[in-house]
Parts: sequence; C-alpha cells; structure tokens
Amino acid sequence: MSEVREGDKNAYYNGYQHLKQNIDNRTMIEKANPKYGKMRDEMKAYSVFIFSNHKDAMKIDKDDRRLMVVEYAGKRKSVEFYRALEAEMRDERNLAALYHWYMKRDVSNFDPIHAPMTDAKRAMMDLGKRSGSGNLNRWVKRNFGL
Repeated sequence: MSEVREGDKNAYYNGYQHLKQNIDNRTMIEKANPKYGKMRDEMKAYSVFIFSNHKDAMKIDKDDRRLMVVEYAGKRKSVEFYRALEAEMRDERNLAALYHWYMKRDVSNFDPIHAPMTDAKRAMMDLGKRSGSGNLNRWVKRNFGL
C-alpha cells in the first residue's frame, strides 16, 4: 500500500468528496461482458477499508454519515503472530467457523445508513478543521481513480 501522506494540499479536501460519492449501502446491478463469454448481470457493492498511521489522514465533513473511524491503541503484535494468523485463516475449517460466527451475530441494531460517531472520528474531524497536512484523500484519488 502506498503512503497516504503524499501530494498537494487541495487533494486533502477533495479526496473525501470523491470517495463519499462511491460509498453506497445499496447493491447495484451492472452488466458484465467478459471476453469470449456471455453478457450477464452481476451484483456490485462498494465497501472500503483504509488504514493510516495518521490521526489527520482525511478531512471529514461535519455531517458525514458514511465513514466509521476507529483507532487501535494496542501494541503491534509480532511478525510471528501475523504469520500464524494468516496460516489459521487459510484453513477452510477456520473460515467456515468465522462465517458461522458472523451469520449468528446479532446485527439487529446495525444501521447501514449512518456510521457511528466515534472518538477517533471526532478527533479526525477536529484535526481536519485545523490541518491541511492529511493526505489520505490524495491517496484515494490516485489509487482508486476517484
């Protein structure tokens, strides 16, 4: 993944606008026309996970409802931990167990329209008011063509 802190100051303010236009909780049907294949309809959804080490990575509008910002305050695990985790996730039995856990999870209070306001999101919004140093917007624009 490219570093998000690259580019000019204007992209800091514009990247969020480009990204939010594409985040949508509705599944859409698009025409797929594979080479040498039969045209068909496919269901498409748009979800994005973006990671940054910077608390001011993106300027977020005060009325934003699409983005959920979380902060991990724990210590980074060892390389060995992540290698073992990857090995566990490659085991189809573990993937099936994870799928089962998610399917049984109570999501009745989940709101697909309005992302929760978190302390990390409040902090990022506040830093965005004062800072032009965040660069996640530029990275999104450059890497997603938005």
